[in-house]
Amino acid sequence: SSLLFKLGRHFNKGVRPIVHGQLLDFREREWILASNYSVMNLQFPIMDLKCKGVSKNELIETINAFDQPHSDSASPAYYSMLKKLKNLGLKVVYGGHGPDEYFWGYDYLVEQLRKIQSSKEIPDRLFWDTSANSSDLTVHLRKEFTNARNYKLNIQDFYLSSGNITQKMLAEVTHSYLNHNGLRQIDRLAMHHSIEPRTPFADSRIYGWAQANQKNTSEKSNKQIFREFAAEFIGEKLSSKAKKGFSTSALWDFKSLNLADPSDLELLYDLDMPWISKPSYADLGTRTKYRLFVLATWVKENV
Repeated sequence: SSLLFKLGRHFNKGVRPIVHGQLLDFREREWILASNYSVMNLQFPIMDLKCKGVSKNELIETINAFDQPHSDSASPAYYSMLKKLKNLGLKVVYGGHGPDEYFWGYDYLVEQLRKIQSSKEIPDRLFWDTSANSSDLTVHLRKEFTNARNYKLNIQDFYLSSGNITQKMLAEVTHSYLNHNGLRQIDRLAMHHSIEPRTPFADSRIYGWAQANQKNTSEKSNKQIFREFAAEFIGEKLSSKAKKGFSTSALWDFKSLNLADPSDLELLYDLDMPWISKPSYADLGTRTKYRLFVLATWVKENV
C-alpha cells in the first residue's frame, strides 16, 4: 500500500491515502505523521474498520453481496472497509493484490513448492488447496471426486503446461487462488458498494515478468524481488518490513453468535455426491461449519 501511494502520487498529486486507525505507523523516512494526521502536507481521514464483533446481519449482508457463495473469512472485514469508503464518497479504490502470489509471499506456498521439487512423483496439479482447507469434510468423499487431476484450469496460459515446476505452480496459484479468491472477492464487494476496484500489481505484464525471472528457483521468497523494486521508491527500511494485515474475527464471531446449524450439512446430502461415509456435524471444525453456513445462507437467499 505504501508503494501504491508513492507511485500514485507520482502520476497524480491528488491521490491520498485512507488510513486504518489501528495502523498509524508512517514514521519512516519522508513519511512523517504529525499530530493532525498529515503526511507530506496532505490531510487525510482516519478510518476505523470494524474487523471484530461482526453481527449476524453483517455476516449475511456480506454473504449476499456475492453472485455465488464465497467463504473467505476475510470478506466481512473487506465489506466493512468498502462500506466506510462508500460513506466517504469515494468512487475508485486501489488494492495491492498480486505480489504475494507472483513473488512467493506466502510461506505455505513456498513449502508446498519445495516438497514437490524434492518429490520423486510430480502430480498433475501442483497447487490445489490452501492450508486452510476443509479436509475434515472432503476426507469422507471418494477420491475420484476430490482428485485434483480431474479439475483442469481451462485457461490459455502456456505456463500451465510448463515443464518447469516453479513456473507451472505459479501459473496455477495465479489462475486459481489469486483470480478466484483475491480478485473476485474485492471485485464483487467493491462493486456491491458502487466502487471501482483497481489492482495495478495484478497485471499480466508483471505476471509475465515474474514468470520469466523466477523460473529456476524459489529461494527468493517473501516477495524479495518485489521488495527490492519497492525500495527504490519508498526506501529499504519500509520495503523490508514484515507483512502486517488487519486482523479479522469472522470465524470466532460465527462461533460466539451460535450460528452453527447441523441442517446446513443436509444441503450437501441432498446433492449427488459420492460419499464414502457421511460425517457428523459435531466432528467438523469451526472453519468448515462457517463455510457450510455461508453456502446454506447464500442458497436460501438467492436460489
